[in-house]
Amino acid sequence: MEDSKPLRVLCIEDDPDDLVLVRLAARRFAKPLQWQCTDNALGVTTALAQGVDIVLSDYHLGGYSPLRAIAEITARGLDIPLIVVSNAVGEGAAVEVLRAGAADYVSKDRLATLPMVITRVLEARDQRERQRRLLADNRAVAQRLKSLAAELVQAQENERRHLADSLHDSLGQTLTALQLHMQAADAADSTDEARSLREKSYGILRDAISQMRTLSFAVRPAQLDDQGLVVTVQSLAEVMLAPAGVDFELQTHGVERKRGGVQSALGFRVVQEAVTNAMRHARPQRMVVRLRFRDPGSLEVMVADDGVGFDTRRPHERTAIGRGLSTMGERCELTGGSLRVRSQPGRGTVLRACLGEIR
Repeated sequence: MEDSKPLRVLCIEDDPDDLVLVRLAARRFAKPLQWQCTDNALGVTTALAQGVDIVLSDYHLGGYSPLRAIAEITARGLDIPLIVVSNAVGEGAAVEVLRAGAADYVSKDRLATLPMVITRVLEARDQRERQRRLLADNRAVAQRLKSLAAELVQAQENERRHLADSLHDSLGQTLTALQLHMQAADAADSTDEARSLREKSYGILRDAISQMRTLSFAVRPAQLDDQGLVVTVQSLAEVMLAPAGVDFELQTHGVERKRGGVQSALGFRVVQEAVTNAMRHARPQRMVVRLRFRDPGSLEVMVADDGVGFDTRRPHERTAIGRGLSTMGERCELTGGSLRVRSQPGRGTVLRACLGEIR
């Protein structure tokens, strides 16, 4: 264990007798000590390169000073506490060395306090390290949230673009055809021709209404608010799977607590994306959706198909699938949940999403 490792101590001292006294006083420290001793710049540089946990330095040195040691520690980007262990240095010198970065000062006539001071400065160093890790974690989380926000905005724009294309390509063309037929009916030379054109106009109008309902369902099914997620998923299967002859089974466990909430909407989007991916790429014969409503409010969604499958380790080969899975995963993460996908070529796909409670 790391706690059993000896504490690596660098002692900068040019008086052999004082060195003995310092080492004797430090023996009362709780951990074993591994010493390196020097009185010059080369020795300090060598010791720092080999690895040091703490530095004990005399202030009155012939050719060196603790200020130089602190400067070298700082230049290397290390967080190694340095304790000045010296005879009286004067108030001005003590303030100078502490301002330069020394962790503490111990007078040589009070060496009995050295183990306690070492313990204190090491605890302060460990606290700084914990704060640095926490700050780094917070920055990573902030960056991840920023990336998620950007990706979600892009996903929303993609959905809006898809809706705009659908309105233009399907509903827009249908309404244009309706307008042309009505204008032709108004300009018809005979009553029979006008009646025929108006009948065709009514047929085109019925198609437009049907297309509008389909688009409305894709954007935000009203059933989510009125009848809940289970009925909405069943309707999705009837719209997308039944016409293609895909056998469908819906399994439910538990009771849906709240209709029309954000969680229900996200659950529906997960199922919708999974079904859309399967119909576009997998050529399934059968699909199963399982909705598990758990207390105190989490939702688990499982979508399985017996289609051609794909290699989950190489999603870049299936760009559309990769984008869809990324969007679903981001939506799950926003609830504190997760998304897992299992698939192999020729062996179908199983998608499991967990959505946390959203208040």
